[in-house]
Amino acid sequence: MSISRVRLGGPYKPTERTRMSFFKLKHLFAGFMTLSAVTAFTLPQRILQGHVPAVDALFVPVARPSGAIARWAHNSFAAPELSMDTRDADVVRRENERLKNEVSTLSTRVEALEEAEYHRRLVGPIRDYCTPFAVASTDSGTRASLGIQGTSWQGLREGMVALYAEGIVGRIERAGLAGARVRLVTDSGFRIQVGFVRFDGAKFIRLKPLQSVTEGTGKGAMLITLLSREEAGGL
Repeated sequence: MSISRVRLGGPYKPTERTRMSFFKLKHLFAGFMTLSAVTAFTLPQRILQGHVPAVDALFVPVARPSGAIARWAHNSFAAPELSMDTRDADVVRRENERLKNEVSTLSTRVEALEEAEYHRRLVGPIRDYCTPFAVASTDSGTRASLGIQGTSWQGLREGMVALYAEGIVGRIERAGLAGARVRLVTDSGFRIQVGFVRFDGAKFIRLKPLQSVTEGTGKGAMLITLLSREEAGGL
């Protein structure tokens, strides 16, 4: 087969259609870039974040093994980091001991605060109307009373009720500038009017008699008076 005619082309010259296509593509790209810039600087972040596709999971099969290999290589071949601390070893040892003692003290305080917070939560919603005070001492005599770390400057007054998680434990008998003393309900001669209710689900039903008198007898006990045997049998 012989070639009798060969046609050689010169340099490429774009046609009118090619120039129009390139012109449209360039303007389309510029329009998309302008739209992206306007969107990024004008729309709130919460709107944009909700429409960003979550593509992070696509890189997990590659990123996780690569990260594991990089960490293994770094731990195996990297030179150990040199400390810039030039202090004597005894100084560092003493500082470590001091820090351990501080951590132990703070841990004990945190446990005490967590326990106190637990008991205060047991009081219930009425806690918002109460002020906590720490117990300072107990009665060294035959009385059932407690000294608390609170003064009249802090709003304590005689007759105020002292509450605990289980209910009322006493009333403030004396309040002054040096402290306050709470007389417990089990103190001999302490009297308080009480009523009886029975819970039916979330509803409570008041029982007869409507009121009785409870008197402290000492040794952590109380005695209900003004209540007959027949009335007590229905409780």
